Amino acid sequence: MQLIQLNLNHCRAAHDLLMQTVRDLDADVAVLSEPYKDASTHGWAMDRTGKAALWMCGREPAHMSDVRSADGFVRGRVGGVWVYSCYLAPSLTLEAFSSIIDELSDDIRGRSNTLVGGDFNAWAQDWGSPSTNARGRIILEAFASLDIALLNEGTQHTFNRAGAGSVIDLTYASSALACLARWRISEIYTASDHEAILVSLGENSPSRTIPPNANKAFRQDTLNAQVFTSALAGLATDETDSANDAALKLAVAVERACKASMQQRKTFRKHHSPVYWWNDDIATLRSSCLRARRLVQRARGSPNLLARSEEYKTARSALKNAIRTSKRECFLKLCDDVEKDPWGGAYKKVVKRVNAGSRIGFADDVALVVVAKELAEAESMANSAIRAVESWLAVAGLELASHKTEAVLISSRKRVETAEIRVGGLPITSQRAIRYLGV
Repeated sequence: MQLIQLNLNHCRAAHDLLMQTVRDLDADVAVLSEPYKDASTHGWAMDRTGKAALWMCGREPAHMSDVRSADGFVRGRVGGVWVYSCYLAPSLTLEAFSSIIDELSDDIRGRSNTLVGGDFNAWAQDWGSPSTNARGRIILEAFASLDIALLNEGTQHTFNRAGAGSVIDLTYASSALACLARWRISEIYTASDHEAILVSLGENSPSRTIPPNANKAFRQDTLNAQVFTSALAGLATDETDSANDAALKLAVAVERACKASMQQRKTFRKHHSPVYWWNDDIATLRSSCLRARRLVQRARGSPNLLARSEEYKTARSALKNAIRTSKRECFLKLCDDVEKDPWGGAYKKVVKRVNAGSRIGFADDVALVVVAKELAEAESMANSAIRAVESWLAVAGLELASHKTEAVLISSRKRVETAEIRVGGLPITSQRAIRYLGV
């Protein structure tokens, strides 16, 4: 299991980049603090304050069960591991901080295969701080009685702002997991003041093990046509062979010919496709931000700090603008596609999200056709049918959007007539033409 731990610092750009980062790193679970927004979708769980969250972000999202939301932390069971996400704000009083840590400790106690991560806003020499403060002592005393070990290594800061840094993002794991866990701080740019922490639990899991012949491919540019043809020259099948046997012989012969005539690509596996708004320009700008941030960190205490900080600020602004522009352009293109083909790519994207378990509200179009010989009869029948529809929707907890309702009267009479119906008490007059589902 691959986990990413990050404090998003309520930053929209950090939230956007996280969508791509989990794909780049092939993460299964995201342990988040201070998310930009409450996703409130399938695979998310948040604490009662909305400051700590768990997100099942894998290619095939894992099932999360036994979720509990409390003040300061949220926990869920993922693949046999109890995962906790925590955030304890620096504004908490020492008494409130101690109360949350005690409640967290009571919930962890007695559980095996536990991982705890989050922003605790506490200092202790045990995890690389220059000194131990009251918050740090509370954590050390509370966790000392639990079967969990600190995974943090080294003294590299997990939080950096305005030339200062500290180690406040902590990761603990039960002893059974700690001996197999690999913990490191990622170099990837997050657009947050906090660094991304990566945790790998256990050996290569079966889901990540690549079979020897999986996704085998060859480089077409290295094809030697003469060798390929020669390798297949003696191919023949017996009349007594079944269709399956003949197909198998052909497949083996073609693979042998490919190996003889082309270089094989490196073994690969399927990865997340990038987020819809991702492009090469944004990838370049993210790299520029990472480089600018490193220059700022190296310039601390030197005369170049101010200049480097301005360069970093400019790079951050360029990245944020590029993301916003790309998302807007993609949305407008999606709207244009809907106009051209209502059941095309946009429809498929929505259906895909629904099938994935997300809760999405639909605004479905309802068409009502009434046929009558007289105008008054058509109006009466239409109003009666509309009342029946409104009654059914009311039972289902829904309602018609009266202000979006349109009507058209189709008649063979030469004299132009208009019909009037009522939807939700609002009079609707028929028009010469209307647009329905793009038609």
